[in-house]
Amino acid sequence: MTHIVNVKIGTNLNRETISVTSDKTIRELLEQQGINYATTTIFLDGDTIKAGDMDKSLNDFNIADTCYIIASQKTENA
Repeated sequence: MTHIVNVKIGTNLNRETISVTSDKTIRELLEQQGINYATTTIFLDGDTIKAGDMDKSLNDFNIADTCYIIASQKTENA
């Protein structure tokens, strides 16, 4: 079943809330917002999203209402 989901999406410093259908994939949402996911670690509600999960929809993660998708810049250890 498809729902409207309020997604807070962005980076560590810049986030916005968008409303989307729950059949959207993580990759689609990041691309829609212009977020370069190749150089970041992606978190969905605090859990790390693996490369194989990028094409899963919000439905696949059982999200029906709200969620956070945050792209955190990868850093090298000193």
